[in-house]
Amino acid sequence: MNKSRITIITISYNIAGEIRRTLESIKSQDFNDYQLIVVDGKSTDGTLKIIDEYTSLIDSLVVTEERKGPYDAMNQGLSHAK
Repeated sequence: MNKSRITIITISYNIAGEIRRTLESIKSQDFNDYQLIVVDGKSTDGTLKIIDEYTSLIDSLVVTEERKGPYDAMNQGLSHAK
């Protein structure tokens, strides 16, 4: 039987107080056949520093200055999905 692979897209912008909890939740899952894509709107509050601590989990990190909203960020993440 083939294993399913899923893609998790996490979008962020200045959420240093929450991003660690999100990444720890992903890290703690028993299922590990996933692709993690993080799209950040060029955070200035330390979010990127926290994300850097989890680079072993992240397949693609997209940092963009464009802030066209959460749906645009999700679409950017989808463009990196395999």
